[in-house]
Amino acid sequence: METNRILLRPWQDSDAEALFKHASDPDVGPRAGWPPHHSIEESLHIIRTIFHSDHIWAIELKETGEAIGCIGYYAYGESNINIGEHDAEAGYWVAKPYWNKGICTEALMLIIDYCFNVKGFHTLWSDYFVNNPASGRVMKKCGFYDTGAVNWCRNLYHEVELLTREAFWNVYRPGCTEHYVLNQYRTNPDFIPELDLVMEEDNKIIGHIMFSKAELILNNGSKKASWTFGPISIHPEYKRKGYGLKLLQYALEKARRIGIGFLCMEGNIEFYKHAGFGLASKLNIHYHAEPKDAEVPYFLAQELNPGWLQSNGITEATYCPPKGYFVADENPEAFEAYEVTFPAKEKVFQEGQLPQFCQSCGMPLTRIEDCGTNADGSINFDYCQYCYKDGKFLQECTMDEMIEHCAQFIDEVNKNMPKPMTREEYKQMMRGFFPMLKRWRK
Repeated sequence: METNRILLRPWQDSDAEALFKHASDPDVGPRAGWPPHHSIEESLHIIRTIFHSDHIWAIELKETGEAIGCIGYYAYGESNINIGEHDAEAGYWVAKPYWNKGICTEALMLIIDYCFNVKGFHTLWSDYFVNNPASGRVMKKCGFYDTGAVNWCRNLYHEVELLTREAFWNVYRPGCTEHYVLNQYRTNPDFIPELDLVMEEDNKIIGHIMFSKAELILNNGSKKASWTFGPISIHPEYKRKGYGLKLLQYALEKARRIGIGFLCMEGNIEFYKHAGFGLASKLNIHYHAEPKDAEVPYFLAQELNPGWLQSNGITEATYCPPKGYFVADENPEAFEAYEVTFPAKEKVFQEGQLPQFCQSCGMPLTRIEDCGTNADGSINFDYCQYCYKDGKFLQECTMDEMIEHCAQFIDEVNKNMPKPMTREEYKQMMRGFFPMLKRWRK
């Protein structure tokens, strides 16, 4: 498809440098719902994944042969907005040096002709962000009319997930999975849409928080509704400047207003105490993965409505986090497929991370040397070198057989225990702990 000035063609690897030059401009991406590119490698990755499509084209300036923008359409099921089964949604952007030169208008007219006369769509839709009215004027020039509808664009979901990934990378563990939890949680019945909140500064999303339903299990086995929140994300450039606390306090007040009376969560008490959280054990609420008499320093709770526990007849209970939080462990292949849509980042062990354990035998993982390897020789951060090598488990066994195997190392384990355990006590502890490890989780 072409005019006298432009050619619409598939993206090529050789366009990566030009794409980065234009897509790294902070005035371009955010107006179209995506963050600026950070490297040529990232731009090449975008070309090979997102732009590798038969309905997304580069806008080439014929005079120079350079890709100066992008245009395409999304069919039903792919669209950022609700459209009909036989409809499509058009989207586009052009580099800043070519604004107000009619380039987008020419490209959009080509797409309109293609969508109706080649693809046979019934209706073509398009939308623009409120801070980019120039895009709306292009649409009107091309014959679109304003429906008056205001939409939440799914492209912003990816921006929030990218923010979450940046905020959590190598913080609690090598790499992170919080962005995938967020990606999958929006369709989870425990998800609370009214408390899916973002924080903006200068039209840039810098923070995010979400809330979820959870459960408290009473000593008699009955269950009571409870709530939790997280991940809460602040972009690394804005951390330690008070933004996280402001976002949390705003969210807690909104949660209180819609009737949420009690929250449990996992986090650093030195931060969360400023928002009213304390050790859950002080309220006789136990953590599902620890002995009932344990004072778990990272397990926190707060009554948003004072007296909520007593008014609901709860004097003691055990907290069970939502199952949706373990989605990356339960669907590792799906997580890996999702993860490759993001720019590559290095996973490392570093000070301040939560203790990491082999997800087969429970051995502490503190160094790269402790870890197993994947089939391609890369490091596997989930399993130790004694359980996993070259993408395979070294022992084919049941959970009970693994417990019996590990019990022989009780003397070594006792060197790091405040109170020595017998072999049988150690086995009993593993029976409670192992069902939560990835290999044995059901």
